Amino acid sequence: MKYLKTYETLTDEPKIGDYVKIDSNKFDQDFSLIDFFNNEIGKIDSINQKEKDIGGFPYYVLFQNIIPSFILGPPNHYMAFRKKELLAWAPTKKKLQLQIDINKYNL
Repeated sequence: MKYLKTYETLTDEPKIGDYVKIDSNKFDQDFSLIDFFNNEIGKIDSINQKEKDIGGFPYYVLFQNIIPSFILGPPNHYMAFRKKELLAWAPTKKKLQLQIDINKYNL
């Protein structure tokens, strides 16, 4: 009898060190941010538990390139996000790309 290989399930909560893809649809007002988030993958640097408890922006994501200047402040490598702004997350870039493809093609 043949057995199907099961893939490990991704966690429901992002963790420190996870690679993340940001949902660029949340930034419809600034085209430079849409382009940036469509092309960049970030890594969760820290999680602020107080922000998480009050529904704020608990996930501090570090990007390799500088985020373009926008109304929220000067350009920087860091930006804070809510969970709903994270399109996908995974412990490695390879697993993240797999998760993005799964979401993209509704598999």
